[in-house]
Amino acid sequence: MSDQPHVGAAHPVAQLCHWFADRLDELVDPGSLTLWAASDHEVADVVKAAERVIRRAAAVQTVAVGEATRRDLAKTVGATSTTAWVADLLTARRAKARQIADLADTIICPTKAKGHWTTTGAVLQLAG
Repeated sequence: MSDQPHVGAAHPVAQLCHWFADRLDELVDPGSLTLWAASDHEVADVVKAAERVIRRAAAVQTVAVGEATRRDLAKTVGATSTTAWVADLLTARRAKARQIADLADTIICPTKAKGHWTTTGAVLQLAG
């Protein structure tokens, strides 16, 4: 495949995602994360807070993959499908990439009557 477009793009959502990931890396080295000294309540709070972050990030990713599908970005970069593009971009297994692409296809759908794409409320529910 050819180079991915928009690498290093300055879109505000991408900037926020990069900023957040950098702050997490600064706060806690992923290899040394430990919660042994945390109380039961604190551990539960971390589990709940992490799930909130995961859901919001998944919602952002789903909308972005849906937009990539709408633009036929896979074809632009020489990939055979959105699934192949996602797998390459994320260095993910094809099954995981298919899951991401299928979710985007389910949630971000074409509105044939008006000729444009819409986002259903499912993204909001996912991000809940």
